[in-house]
Amino acid sequence: MRKKSLLIWDSQTQGTATFTGNKLLPGGDLNNDNMINFLDYSVLGLNFYTYNAGADVNGDGGVDYYDYFSLYLNWLTGGDPE
Repeated sequence: MRKKSLLIWDSQTQGTATFTGNKLLPGGDLNNDNMINFLDYSVLGLNFYTYNAGADVNGDGGVDYYDYFSLYLNWLTGGDPE
């Protein structure tokens, strides 16, 4: 999911961005269309109880209820336009 965030440059080659509070990136956009919807739910359902990293929303190594819950909490949310 895309979100615009202010980048603060520490030097000429290194910058930092904050992804907390209202800039927190919601999990669940499994097909990279910048929207969490039925298409993402389908990807999750096809990979449920597998170890497919492409459907592992929370990054714990497996696709399970916790990934479903993250998708549920962010249902029908979209990111910022490019």
